[in-house]
Amino acid sequence: MLSPFHEGYSFSMTFRGVSFVEDMQSVDALKEELREQLLMLKKRNLMADHFNKEVRSHGSGDREHPRFRHSHWKVEVESLQDTVNNLEYSQMDLNKQMQVIMKNQAESVLKLNDIQKSLNDDEPADQEKISTNQRLNLLESLVNKTEQQTRDIQSRVNNITTSGITKLHGSTMQLFNALERLESKYDKTTDDIRKEISKLDYNLSQTQSDLEELRDREFHQNRLFQI
Repeated sequence: MLSPFHEGYSFSMTFRGVSFVEDMQSVDALKEELREQLLMLKKRNLMADHFNKEVRSHGSGDREHPRFRHSHWKVEVESLQDTVNNLEYSQMDLNKQMQVIMKNQAESVLKLNDIQKSLNDDEPADQEKISTNQRLNLLESLVNKTEQQTRDIQSRVNNITTSGITKLHGSTMQLFNALERLESKYDKTTDDIRKEISKLDYNLSQTQSDLEELRDREFHQNRLFQI
């Protein structure tokens, strides 16, 4: 195997920083999309809360009514928010690790370049050359280890952008569908309540009319008895 400083050998290091940055940008875009979806979900939750209060004011006891399932959906929304927060914390941690790795890798490359330049300028003594080669091997091992850490981080990012984001999108779609059904039932229930109120108004008017008629009869009967 050629030494790093053997004639015709040039030391080079491949670093996938661009790919890592693209992965991080992809995660940022997905997080922004999830934030927008969460805002929409929270707005719909406010509508659902208002609807639940309105229904409770009319004393509805139907266990199939959406208000009994709404608390579960709210828990799902909060769980989705927690997952997004965890995703942000994980990305921050990955960014910090990546910065340390990039710094160490850059320092290693500079040291290797300095040593290579020194060896090219002067031919060291055999003992010094052996010591220098040992240091080079150590630095090269450090670079290889750094590249492996970089690949591990990229693998973790890929896991986040595939399984984690897919799961978040799936949960979001389920919540959207559930809230759409809630809105549909809200419209239907509101119409039913209005119909019931109309019936009550009609019955009340009819009762008042009957009561007036009874009072008139009672009044006439009293007059007859007085005569």
